[in-house]
Amino acid sequence: MTVGVAVLWLSYLPFNRSYDSGNRPGCHSRVLREPLHQGRRTTDAGLRARPPQVGGRVPCGAQWCTGFIALATSNRIGVYPSFLLGEVSSRGWWYYFPLALLIRVPLAILIASAAAVIAAGMDWWRKRAFRPGWPSRGVPVLAAAAAVYLGAAMTSTVNVGIRHLLPIMPVLFLPAAVWAARSMRRAALVGAVLVLEVILIAPFWMSATNTWFFGEHSPTRFALWAGDGDYGQNFRFLHEFCRDNEIDAVHVFYPGIDQRWLQAYVPAGVLWKPGDPLVPGWYAVSTLVEQVVPAILQASPQQLHGYQYIHKLASDYAGALSRVKQGEDLGYEASTFHIYLVGGAQAFGERD
Repeated sequence: MTVGVAVLWLSYLPFNRSYDSGNRPGCHSRVLREPLHQGRRTTDAGLRARPPQVGGRVPCGAQWCTGFIALATSNRIGVYPSFLLGEVSSRGWWYYFPLALLIRVPLAILIASAAAVIAAGMDWWRKRAFRPGWPSRGVPVLAAAAAVYLGAAMTSTVNVGIRHLLPIMPVLFLPAAVWAARSMRRAALVGAVLVLEVILIAPFWMSATNTWFFGEHSPTRFALWAGDGDYGQNFRFLHEFCRDNEIDAVHVFYPGIDQRWLQAYVPAGVLWKPGDPLVPGWYAVSTLVEQVVPAILQASPQQLHGYQYIHKLASDYAGALSRVKQGEDLGYEASTFHIYLVGGAQAFGERD
């Protein structure tokens, strides 16, 4: 606990050396007083008043509280669109993070965790004494910490990645680690399987789910939000694909970036934006477009914050994508890009 508090305090220290207590609302005014995402505001006067009171005494306390307030406000509004199993929503799903764990945690760890629970249950049944392998009084504390954190995450509408569970991953993996450590053979087997899996899925560690061995037929391959599969890291491999196939220009469907950003990673990349003409040539369609756009078009206005803008953007991409798909389907490259080659004669026909 002492180490945790010290780390938290020291992380704020460099930024608060010149903190002005006379202007203490400054550290959180942007969150509390400015329009938040298309004009929404936080309306809880009690929440607005609390950080200045804390900030007068402890600057990092105000900043820490502001983080909670920002998250609570975001949850209340439902700002960020999330994707799960072919659906999109700004309100999220209570089961998103438990399901994300089942999909993303390696099977070796899941199996070892299940074995640990079964072994502990059998041990209790035989001896009526629970002996988990570490001081038993620490079990409730660890279990409570994991349960509280996961429970809080399950109430969040920000369902955009398993990275939000990283603080409790060591606790969640602890039963598997203790179970494996009781036997050298067991530990070697689990470790070897994990190392083999890392080698086999390289270099697409971020894109892979734990059913990666099914290849393109994996049922969980595109189950989660695009940020779980591609955070821009696969552009390097798209560049290698273009280089190896001597492609001078590839038209990329990838919302949220600009042309300068794309060309820094893929010199042959030409970013397609709604309104741009579609011409014959090579196309690389991100799974972000391929999976999320149909889900947006099927969603109701109640499911999405900023529905009109998002729906219009998705419609523009959907119309262009339908014409690109008239070309030759060359499968997936760089894990998260669907490649099409569209010739002049077969091109796009009439515009939708």
